[in-house]
Amino acid sequence: MNRFWSNNNVLRVIALVLSCILWFAVQPSPDSGAATDNVSVSKFPMAVHVEASDDTVVTEVQPSTAIVAVHDSTLSVESLAEQMLGVQLVANVRGLRPGQHQVPLTVQHMPLVQYSISPSSVTVVIADRKTTEQSVRVIVRGQPAAGYTVGAPECDVATVKVVGAQQALDKVASVAAFVSVQGATDAVSQEVTLAAVDGRGNPVEGVIVEPSTAHVTVPILAPHKNVPVSVSASGSPAAGYDVVSLTPAVPSVTLYGTHLPTRLTVPVNVSGLNHSRTVSVKVPLPAGVKRATPSVIQVHVQVEPSAVRSFTVPVGVRNVPAGVSVRVVSPDSVRVQVSGPKSNLADLSSADIAAYVDAKGLKAGSESADIQVDVPDGMRVVQISKSQAKVEVGPS
Repeated sequence: MNRFWSNNNVLRVIALVLSCILWFAVQPSPDSGAATDNVSVSKFPMAVHVEASDDTVVTEVQPSTAIVAVHDSTLSVESLAEQMLGVQLVANVRGLRPGQHQVPLTVQHMPLVQYSISPSSVTVVIADRKTTEQSVRVIVRGQPAAGYTVGAPECDVATVKVVGAQQALDKVASVAAFVSVQGATDAVSQEVTLAAVDGRGNPVEGVIVEPSTAHVTVPILAPHKNVPVSVSASGSPAAGYDVVSLTPAVPSVTLYGTHLPTRLTVPVNVSGLNHSRTVSVKVPLPAGVKRATPSVIQVHVQVEPSAVRSFTVPVGVRNVPAGVSVRVVSPDSVRVQVSGPKSNLADLSSADIAAYVDAKGLKAGSESADIQVDVPDGMRVVQISKSQAKVEVGPS
């Protein structure tokens, strides 16, 4: 037995076994982040960043994340977490040929602490870098508010470059700009991320779109209707002049809104005019109308010197109630002076003028009633020889 313990080789083996037992006893559990025998482990999951040559692209990284474990840091938990924000986990495949590679992981910007990486390497697949051009297609999703419609979208980027492995590029049918118009009542204008998609509209993985964003505007059209336009004069031309005609350059306008009229009257200011001219007039927006196209119309205003003519016009009766008889006793006619544009007045006859008594509301018996005179548009009554008529009202 003494010979056994005096054997140097035996003692060396026993010392080695004891050392191993002691080493295992003081090691913390690999899955524990708590302090064990005064040794603490803080674990930080991180995405793997692959650095590749300009002529290659990364098609696969497995696994795509790894854990950086910090052992027995002298930093506080808060300070360590803050410093770890700038750390990057890197797999460098620069200079490697296309294919599959097992690449060791390294860290950049790591604070001065003891650490380990798990797993220590990742599998990276790289391929030759290829580039194609694709047109950008705006895909509108959702529906605008009830009654509203979607106009033609506009995108500030027409074509883009798509970069990736040939196998991935072969799947790309187009580059899409997705825009939601759900519930919209006004144009939707936003910066969107461009996505390479296949023939079914599904995103294609493993490719890069350059540029990666575009600005897209989708017009939202309110309920609209094309309505005829009429014009009317407002104000008075210069003394001694009359408006012959008002002629709009367009027969109709398109109105957008929720309560749309069947016809639109546009007032034209003719105040002080002593010659013909074309004026620009803003289209008025009735209640419930948001906008009009066009919003401004051109109207030609024809102005002439005015003249006065006299006409003898018979006096008639209008609006006679049922079961009532109304007769004009006197006068049977009146003399009416009419003023208007010289050219229009030359073509006017007494048949174009109506003098009458409004029988509505007259009582039985003889009484007086006002004589009213109607003249064509653009004309006005200057004087009437008698303003009242004597009438007889009785049963029919």
